[in-house]
Amino acid sequence: QLEPDEQPGESPTSTLAVRNATSLEAMYAGPSFLGGPSGAIIEETTAHNEDGVFRAYFAGAKRLWADVAEWQRLKKKRARREELTWREARVARTAPRHLLRMFPILVNPLPPPFGFVLIAVAAAAPRVLLTPEFWTRRQLERFATADSSATQRRYAKLMAECAEQVAVVSRRLVWAATTTTTAPNTADGVSSPAVQSDVQHGGTRGGPIARGRVTPLATIVEPFEDSAPLGLDALSRRHLVRLARVARPRPLNRWLLCVTRTRRIRVALRRAARATDEDDDRLAREFLGGASHGEPFASRELIEICAQRGLDVRGADADKARRIKAWLDARAALVDAYGGPLPASFVLHLPALFSSLIDHANL
Repeated sequence: QLEPDEQPGESPTSTLAVRNATSLEAMYAGPSFLGGPSGAIIEETTAHNEDGVFRAYFAGAKRLWADVAEWQRLKKKRARREELTWREARVARTAPRHLLRMFPILVNPLPPPFGFVLIAVAAAAPRVLLTPEFWTRRQLERFATADSSATQRRYAKLMAECAEQVAVVSRRLVWAATTTTTAPNTADGVSSPAVQSDVQHGGTRGGPIARGRVTPLATIVEPFEDSAPLGLDALSRRHLVRLARVARPRPLNRWLLCVTRTRRIRVALRRAARATDEDDDRLAREFLGGASHGEPFASRELIEICAQRGLDVRGADADKARRIKAWLDARAALVDAYGGPLPASFVLHLPALFSSLIDHANL
């Protein structure tokens, strides 16, 4: 028996696929439910029924135990050297740390009703004593907004130190745009003396200008190469310390940065840049593919992704999804224009270049 809107000759499976082929707005519409293309309905607990201290605690305990069970399953998957998705990599990274942090509270030794006092004390300082799984929706949004603003402020200080080299990038963009319709005067394709000086002092280690493949997007990356003025090898210790305090994942303990050798900070930052690049690759595959065959991201995940990248966390889920998509699209365009892996310094400075532009575009 056919459904009312099902045409003759169509299978129920194909009809279901057509129904679930929705846009970002339709996918993330609704305050309480997120519908997946597989037909499943993912219920996201709203702020209204999570306001209670004990409701939030028991809901967080369920989330944490689910992540721990997933982490145990992923250990076997990693042993088989299988590639993890963004969600799986996130669980594998955060579940053991959050379990260790919450263990003293979860194994509450006080008998009821005295044990509830410990939960109430922890709920009084959730940012310090609880992990994100135990935060209410309102707490999560408030903390994420503060984190996003702090990230933007820290990156603004970093870019202020790079103001001279940012001006070099602007000159390259203007030159690259004006030479797309004119023939170069030299054999290597660099006809402007100012740009030739930029190439000599801005790094030519396999960059797009050195290879004669100049595009407006590729010229943005050039000053951040290893041999360029904004490469990790050329940055001052003060700049490296500030970069380590805002980088994701955190390469070193913030209290040990003052006594850590500069060479070790650079090594840790390169390792953090590789982890960040891999995380963005996983997110791009899972997020950009979500509109056709993947599951939509939960509201908590969207808030976390925006906060980590310094994006605005306000608005509906569809607004956050548009900002994340704009971030991933811009990153993909830079990777294609550069023609290879992005330099470590550029990956670490990427939020400073993207976040303000995306927010100013009112996405």
